[in-house]
Amino acid sequence: MKPTINVTDPKKYSQGYNGQALKVIIIKGAVTPGGTIDAANIAARAHGFNYSVATPITQADEINTRTVRETNYGRQEMGTGRFDVVFNLKANDALPTWQTLRDEPEITILEVTGDDHPDTVDGVPVILNAFVGGRIINKASATMVNQQKVLNVDVAFREHYNGAEWKKLAGDAFNYPANVS
Repeated sequence: MKPTINVTDPKKYSQGYNGQALKVIIIKGAVTPGGTIDAANIAARAHGFNYSVATPITQADEINTRTVRETNYGRQEMGTGRFDVVFNLKANDALPTWQTLRDEPEITILEVTGDDHPDTVDGVPVILNAFVGGRIINKASATMVNQQKVLNVDVAFREHYNGAEWKKLAGDAFNYPANVS
């Protein structure tokens, strides 16, 4: 059910965000909404993040009809995402390899306001999106002359929560410009 949102700060609620003002935190293991996010961030120098969530819709085919009259929602597919991370040994060593992936815990990904963003109050960020039940599914790298070495990290996740949904789960633990019930 969609949460009820009572906006407490309309200016903050409708503002746009610059990518440089945000950060993405990848945490090994599950994160309880409202719990600490002071975990070792394995993508600590990311410079890009993209994600996609798709819900398949199928048509209900019937004889004696020329048009679609009904659609059904299919099973929620896993979402996917990609991080572009500045290569460093810490991140490279923290990411799983083929040999260790099977034993790795699921990850939780939080897209939040950055440390120096004005909406981050007393170190508490605004959570824009949360991705739960994630797995790293691919790691690639590029080395180019006169360019920064990067890691491209692809992930798949089971659940996506927008900021209001996460706020509803977390209560007052995180800074959010609306009351959500």
